[in-house]
Order: sequence, then C-alpha cells, then structure tokens
Amino acid sequence: MKSLAHFHRFAAAVPCAALLALGAHAQYTVGSATGPYLVPSAGTGGSTPGMSWTVPVLPQVADLIRVPLASPGVPASALNVKSVTVYNLAHTWLGDLQIVLQNPSGLKYTLIARPGSVTGSVGNGGDYLNADVTIVDPSTPLALDAPTTGDITTGTYKQYYNSTWNSAAQLAAIANTDINTIPIVPGVWKLTIYDWATGDAGTFDRWEMSGDMSSAPTTFCTAGTSTNACVPSINANSNPNVAHTGSCVITVSNVEGQKSGIIFYGINNTGFTPTPWSSGSSSFLCVKGPTQRMSVVNSGGTLGTCSGSLVQDFHAYLNASPGSLGQPFSAGSDVFVQGWYRDPPAVKTTNLSNALKLTFL
Repeated sequence: MKSLAHFHRFAAAVPCAALLALGAHAQYTVGSATGPYLVPSAGTGGSTPGMSWTVPVLPQVADLIRVPLASPGVPASALNVKSVTVYNLAHTWLGDLQIVLQNPSGLKYTLIARPGSVTGSVGNGGDYLNADVTIVDPSTPLALDAPTTGDITTGTYKQYYNSTWNSAAQLAAIANTDINTIPIVPGVWKLTIYDWATGDAGTFDRWEMSGDMSSAPTTFCTAGTSTNACVPSINANSNPNVAHTGSCVITVSNVEGQKSGIIFYGINNTGFTPTPWSSGSSSFLCVKGPTQRMSVVNSGGTLGTCSGSLVQDFHAYLNASPGSLGQPFSAGSDVFVQGWYRDPPAVKTTNLSNALKLTFL
C-alpha cells in the first residue's frame, strides 16, 4: 500500500463541488425567565455601608440578585462564552454595582465591577438608563469601555474588572477571567448583581448568554468514483470529545468490497483548496497536511461490488495513540477526516472518499 506521504498536488482546476465550504461554528443563546427583577438598595459592602468590602468572602445570604438561566441552560455542545446581555437594566449610581456570572459549579466571574470606584469610593454617579447591556471580551474590536463617569446606555461593552476598588485578597472570591476563556460548563448558569452601597435601587427584565457551539459532523468535498462505480461516503455518529469517552465512530460506506484502506485526518484546513489525487483521477485530496493515518482496515463486503466499508473508532484510536497529531485536543478544535482505499485498476491504484469535519466537545 502506498504511503500517504506521497500525496501529489496538481494545479488543475477544481470543480466547485470539490471546494471546501465550511461555515463558522453554530451559535447558542440561552436566557432567563422574564422578570422584572429588583436590584434593591441593600448596601452589602461591609461594616461601612457604601464604602468598602471588609471581608474576603462574598456574602451569600445578601446576594441581591441571582437569576438562573431557564433549564436546561447551556447545551452540552457549547464551546465557549461569547457574550452576556442584561436587558432593560435601570439603576441610579452605576458605580454601586458589580455584575457577576456564575457557572453551574458555583465559580464566579466578573463582568462589570463598580466603574469609577477606587479603594471603596462611591464610584461613577451616572446611571444605567434602561439599557440593554451586552458584555463581551475585553479584546473585542469596537466594543465600548465601561464609563468611569456618565451614564451607561444600550450598547456592547468590554468586561470591566476594576481591581482597584478593593484589595486583591478581598476580590479573590470572583475571578477576573476574560469572557472568551471562561471554561464552558453545560447546565444552568446564574447572573448575580451585587449592590455595594445604600441609597440607590434598580431593576432589569431578563438576561441572556451566547456563544459558539458545535454543529453535527459536516461532510464536504467530492468523493472519487471507483472502477466498479462505487462513490464512497464518509460520516460519523457524533462529534468527538476531549475526554475520548463515549462513541465517535467514523464510517466510510459504499467502498469497493474486500479492499484495504485507512482513514486519515488533518487539523487545519485554513486556506486549503482540494486538489486532484492524480492526473486523470476522479478523487480529490480534501485534507490539508500534515495528516495522521489511523489503523489499516479491510473493507469487507463482496469483491467487485460497493458493499465494503471502512470503520474507525476515533476515540479508541486517540486513547491508544496519545502522541498522534493534534493531541491533546481542546474543546472547539476541528479535525478534517477522509478515507483512502486500494483500487488497483484505478489511476494511482487508489481512490478517496469525500471528507468530514468534526469538532471536539
């Protein structure tokens, strides 16, 4: 069997059907029930109301607002957090408020913390003006900075950590983690709003959380036609996961019977245009190198028919091959998979299936 290391590329024109056309990740958006929810003037800031947080542990009983997403919350196929939106947020003296995202395990992450407040001062005296406030990663182009003076109106704002308003030790109970890198956990997340000063109150209607999610395995590119008119088709029963648990079985069906073959993958198809497998071949190489060949398998079925199939348990292969290309994978990593099989009368004595995009959960 010829090595995949001997792939040849040609400058011939490629039919439109063979071009890689894979869109961005699908999106999820999950939200809470509709309120309104009260942000009361409670002054949970410590022994000196309105001035300082004097204990290193967040108050639990005095958490003013802890609004959960509607069950079941964030889907298991979610890859990240991209934004959090609080709708119709109204509160006088916005420097009082710290807006916090809490995951299902109880870990807390700052979204906006007391704009304008320094070492416990009262902070920005402006208001949240019935604003739909979308909070995104600090690196997001064109997003607004949370103002240290003046009002907050409807718009998209960068996270604002404001680590100066109290000591690092006192703020340790809430992580200052860029929203794009907050570890995703499926389930019901919560929004908590702390009001650290007395005298001003407010409300909001509801909140939402959005991000990328994995779509189902996606086929692309064009399969070659074998000498017995077989047109192989690749698929998988599910996307893989980073723990390599559960079922992720890749199958190339409609293959020539009783032929040896392999399933191989690459980890980056950026900018790659499928290329003819060989001059005169009907197959296309759809996966950009470097590639990783998995185990040699026999297609089974009946010789001279299209009853064969190549089957690979992807999780089992990864568990048995910890040094294989791309390991360790992280959630959101993509792999691009294709099948190769022997077809002696064909050009180059081999043919290829179409290809498959998988995304790690």
